Amino acid sequence: MQSRRRGILISVGYHDGKALEKYANDNGVILQDTPENSIGLTIALSQDKGYNFNIWTVEGDDIDFGFVKILKCENGVLTVRFLLNVPFGICDTVEGVVRLKKEASKDAQDIQSLITRVKWERYNTIEVSAEEVESIKQSNPFLPESYIEFLRKIGFADMNWIDVGWNRKTPTNLDNEDLNSLKEIYENCSNLNLEDFYFIAIDNDGKYYAFSRNSNDGKVYRISYNPYCEGIFEEFLAEILNA
Repeated sequence: MQSRRRGILISVGYHDGKALEKYANDNGVILQDTPENSIGLTIALSQDKGYNFNIWTVEGDDIDFGFVKILKCENGVLTVRFLLNVPFGICDTVEGVVRLKKEASKDAQDIQSLITRVKWERYNTIEVSAEEVESIKQSNPFLPESYIEFLRKIGFADMNWIDVGWNRKTPTNLDNEDLNSLKEIYENCSNLNLEDFYFIAIDNDGKYYAFSRNSNDGKVYRISYNPYCEGIFEEFLAEILNA
């Protein structure tokens, strides 16, 4: 079980980055029945045999003990209440309610499910009107439909470590200068023509992300001395959500 909310990561039953093996149940997290048949069930959690049982806030701390209670299971989404005792570091009891959904594989990712995840996370967003979205689409025919759909359903979004928005118009206004200010960053990049890219995002490290204006491309690029391809927009969005 792994749950990430803003600023909090809870990891139970993971070891070396991999989930608990199916044959093991060292933390007590494997259900004996289906989630649909486990509504109201309280699951005691414990540390055992090296599997992760920790919480990350400002720093990482081991959890002493805790429990998870299954509140409901609807449309493949498991809603649980958790309570965790952390004797060191935060020296407190952490509790809350979280909705859990299986992460789709890369092959199964689609823009609608990713948009749903963005909405669940309740990121700060700025709505883009239907008229503006249509104007963006008509003026920039090289933009992939998945990005246009993101603008329709989400708009501009401040997603913790990265802001996604048209031409860097972002909710937190990390950089509201004219696009020409980028030229200072790449003044030594004689092989890079900024006019070949349509900028859509900036992260906390000041890295920029853009679509190529090549209508046959449709990929997101991290712009540096040599633009690095991050893949299609769905893959780029999934990486943000899973970070």
